[in-house]
Amino acid sequence: MIYYRVREQYDQFPKNPKVRDGNILVGGELYTEKELNKLPYIYADAFEKVEIPKKDTYFFFGARFVRPYQRQKDIKEFL
Repeated sequence: MIYYRVREQYDQFPKNPKVRDGNILVGGELYTEKELNKLPYIYADAFEKVEIPKKDTYFFFGARFVRPYQRQKDIKEFL
């Protein structure tokens, strides 16, 4: 499945810079295309497109991540 992963340098970056309501991006978090389209502002450099099997993801405090045992070479990155 294709996800959009938040780059580590955008960890703790506000989702909407005009409103400081605590909604932030989490480094390494995965978004689907529909979830990404719902964000009020999309930063072109904040996300990288990756292909990860759905079974190799998990939710932690409402955010989706890649399982820790997932090897980086198994993840296909699109540039």
